[in-house]
Amino acid sequence: MDTLKVTSATIATALALAATPAIAQDGPASGAQILIVGGFDSVDVGGNSEDVVYGVTAGYDIDLGGAFVGIEAEGSLSGVSENGTGVLVAGDTLTVEAGRDLYIGARLGTMLGESTKVYFKGGYTNTNLDVDYNDNLGMQFSDSEALGGYRVGTGVEFLLGERAVVRAEYRYSDYGDTDLFGFSTGLQTERHQGVVGVGIRF
Repeated sequence: MDTLKVTSATIATALALAATPAIAQDGPASGAQILIVGGFDSVDVGGNSEDVVYGVTAGYDIDLGGAFVGIEAEGSLSGVSENGTGVLVAGDTLTVEAGRDLYIGARLGTMLGESTKVYFKGGYTNTNLDVDYNDNLGMQFSDSEALGGYRVGTGVEFLLGERAVVRAEYRYSDYGDTDLFGFSTGLQTERHQGVVGVGIRF
């Protein structure tokens, strides 16, 4: 199934709900918010590499009366880097770094009281892998590959006072097969993240 088509349908559904006055209520779940997020990042491209991830998330939620639906976007950077030697010939080096990651999607959840949200999320994600290869015999290559895929996750969010927002979230991303230097590696790129966020609600 085409990931982009599924994601587009999800986002379109959220937008349609947001545009329907009969459904959208001005309740405790409604409103725009922006958060700084950071936490643990594990990227698997034929082997796990772990470091930190940090970024900014912005979104808007619509109260459905006990439940809510929202749309959100995120941009983040990762410290994940993997170094290998003897990849193709003895003494060569290969460095793979996780670059920027962009996400857009929807979330759907329920309210626990007037200050706690529990939710699931899903959407489209696009990341960069920056690759450097050096055989240390005079041959060196660099490449930057953009990988697109899907992200799903779940989380809990708390409203503290009138405007402060805190959340904790787990998400899984699948970017499919990985191409390097124009050739398929046959490896699947996956990502697991556990993040916390703090921000404000408007």
